[in-house]
Amino acid sequence: MLYLFDRKEVLRVKLKRDDLLECIQVEGINETTTLSFSIRLDALYKMENIEIVGHEDVNNNGTYQLYKIIESKIIENRVDYQGILLPFYELTGYGYVADKKADNIKIEDAMEMVLAGSRWEVGIVKTEEKGAINFYRTTRLEAISKILETWEIELNYRVSIEGSKIVNRYVDIYKERGRETNKRFVEGHKALEIVKEITDVDLYTAILPRGKTLDSGSDKSDKRIEIGSVSWSTENKDPLNKPVGQIWLEDYEMTEKYGYSDNTPRFKIVEYNDIEDATELINAAYRDLKLNSSPKVQFRLKAMGAEGLEIGDKVGVIRRSVNIVYTTRVFRVTRDLIGGEVTEIEFGDNIDYSQSVKNKRLLNKINKAASISQISSIRAMLETNNVEISNNIETIEFIQGEVGKLKTELEEIKNKISDD
Repeated sequence: MLYLFDRKEVLRVKLKRDDLLECIQVEGINETTTLSFSIRLDALYKMENIEIVGHEDVNNNGTYQLYKIIESKIIENRVDYQGILLPFYELTGYGYVADKKADNIKIEDAMEMVLAGSRWEVGIVKTEEKGAINFYRTTRLEAISKILETWEIELNYRVSIEGSKIVNRYVDIYKERGRETNKRFVEGHKALEIVKEITDVDLYTAILPRGKTLDSGSDKSDKRIEIGSVSWSTENKDPLNKPVGQIWLEDYEMTEKYGYSDNTPRFKIVEYNDIEDATELINAAYRDLKLNSSPKVQFRLKAMGAEGLEIGDKVGVIRRSVNIVYTTRVFRVTRDLIGGEVTEIEFGDNIDYSQSVKNKRLLNKINKAASISQISSIRAMLETNNVEISNNIETIEFIQGEVGKLKTELEEIKNKISDD
């Protein structure tokens, strides 16, 4: 059953099972949840002036998932609709975050800053992590994206309804959604499909993270925040071992599997220009190391074997082709809401999401470095051409022209990343 709301968010009517030909929900971890449904042509009158549809949350009785309808199409004797989960529509344009900055702040406090003034509020919180935030005139959804880049957390959105009105909107925060399961899948199973597989070209097993640039005075060297002062030990429940004084982080198990033939790790130097704290830096580096220290593979499992699995659940994968047995998580679920069953799950490495995160980080880096790059490039051009920097009109016009060229190049880079 689907609940139909008008623009004022008043419940007008319900679509019953007999009205529906299809109703498919696709939910992913920290991705935009979508709803695709089709109705009989003789039920079209029920959709008049309807802008929002909803259904009871399949995992939380008494709460609901609502979607903004973004597309409709009449095809012969049916009408197809496409919707996106309400917060992904609403938090894009419902006000904005003006100027918020804080260090060592709890995740729920950071989220409350973002949601203040909206109709959403923090709901369940299952993590106590702290971090730093810096928002300036950004949309709420962009601010939430920045939170997801800062904290390794997972979100869930839900609403409550009383009578015919929406009364509460919640953003739940989890360290990790899902549960442990005893399910195992063997590569080559007839219902198991490898969706994408990436070679180990960009793989690394040790990372040397470099944080914000330090003021070195007249010294021209590129000195930055590093992790030499931080000590990690698995005995203290840290994810890896790293002694004080070592400025890189290595996953020794991954080096043994994917390092060089003499057991030398595959290094990657990564700059985190916004991070000023060594502890925050090592945590960010670990997240990236974990993401890139083994070949990525993504699986899709059809209905057979998918029953009982939900978003975030942990499953075992046996990859005999590369002699690997490992635990991974379900990151995307497709549900048939009419039949009340999971029809498809995807697990392993969410390759598309990983690339999206990389693209966002690169865009942020480009935006923040743009003005510095312009100044440096212009200075280099002037010095190369022995042009004296002065306030004369020709020099000003020359600088303006070069700035224009650099802006054009920057836009081209942004567009390329967006296309990818």
